[in-house]
Amino acid sequence: MNECQGSYPPIPGLQPVMSINALLADGETLGHCVEGYRVNYPIIGGHFTGPQLKGTVQLFLGWQH
Repeated sequence: MNECQGSYPPIPGLQPVMSINALLADGETLGHCVEGYRVNYPIIGGHFTGPQLKGTVQLFLGWQH
């Protein structure tokens, strides 16, 4: 028997909370960085649904730029 077995609680099962459909703006190229080449894609809207929730992705004025 492995000495680690039984020393940790069981891993809980995971259940999906929601699905998100996001609208993305054109990419904003940031160029090369430590992790590689970076491009940001701003979220400009969309919607989400789940077993106990649903809604619309809305932007707050002034949060970008």
